[in-house]
Amino acid sequence: MIKFLLRCYNGHEFDSWFLDSDSYAKQQTMKLVACPHCGICEVAKAITAPNVIRSAKGEHSQPMLHPEQQAKLMLREWTSFVKSNFEDVGKRFSDEVRLIHNGESEARSIFGQATLGEALQLHEEGIEINLLPELPTDS
Repeated sequence: MIKFLLRCYNGHEFDSWFLDSDSYAKQQTMKLVACPHCGICEVAKAITAPNVIRSAKGEHSQPMLHPEQQAKLMLREWTSFVKSNFEDVGKRFSDEVRLIHNGESEARSIFGQATLGEALQLHEEGIEINLLPELPTDS
């Protein structure tokens, strides 16, 4: 059995147990996984820190990660999730996020590139964005 932290597209988070990852994927595809708060079936796995399982003797059965390694792992998982589930709008990010914010374009999850100046301007306009760092691929 495996427990996933899930988040619906309305932002509600909840835990759910599955036989394995494939079982979760099949149930999600068949729209059998629903948010207990609002009932919608549009849910995805939330990003979580890896768990360390302890044996009966209290020893780690998986090696502990150094905090820097754990942070890199979490950032890689976050990046992978965003690239798999959000629309890449490339260099049009600032313009597209403004259109969405102003209700002039379809509300959806997007990612793309913006300069530091563009990101600061969006912040000053009250448009909330998250930065997605570029991580080296070799470590």
